[in-house]
Order: sequence, then structure tokens, then C-alpha cells
Amino acid sequence: CFSTPSPIPQINRGHMTTEAKRAAKMEKKMKILLGGYQSRAMGLMKQLNDLWDQIEQAHLELRTFEELKKHEDSAIPRRLECLKEDVQRQQEREKELQQRYADLLMEKETLQAKF
Repeated sequence: CFSTPSPIPQINRGHMTTEAKRAAKMEKKMKILLGGYQSRAMGLMKQLNDLWDQIEQAHLELRTFEELKKHEDSAIPRRLECLKEDVQRQQEREKELQQRYADLLMEKETLQAKF
């Protein structure tokens, strides 16, 4: 009833071990061959990502400054008008004060002449 084990599983196990060793050896060779390329590719990908981030940042800054310029361009005429009005008010006030000074000076001279 008991039969002796067949040598076929033993042979298959031997083939599997041999193939596994051969595959491991080939994998090691591939790592050596491709390792430099893989690390170079990783470095280049990092550089590419960094450059892309810089480009995105530059675009964001450009859009921001374009928007600021648009606001400034629309605000400049209003500011100029306000400054012109301020200068005109100041000139009128200065003229009034000069006239008042002249009037007071004349009044002083009149009062001094009486005494």
C-alpha cells in the first residue's frame, strides 16, 4: 500500500532552486546595470519637479503683479485729482493767510501811527 515517493517532485524542487538562484543572480546584475540609470532618473525627476514648482510660483507672482498694476493704473488718476485739489486748497489758504497778514500789518502800522 505504501509506495515509495516519486523522484519527480524531487527533480522539480531541484529545478526550482536552480532557477531561483539564477533569477536572483540576474536580478542582482540588473540592479547593478540599471541602478545608475534609476538614480539618475530620480535626480532628473526631482529637478523637473523643482523647476515646475518655480514656474508655477513665477506665474503666480506674475498674475499678482499684473493685478496690482491694473489696480494702480485705475487708482493713479484719482490720486492725482486728490493731490491737485489738496494743492489748490493749500494755495487758497496760503493766499488768505497772506492777505490776513498784510491786513494785520497795515492795522499795526495804523495803530503805531496814532500813538
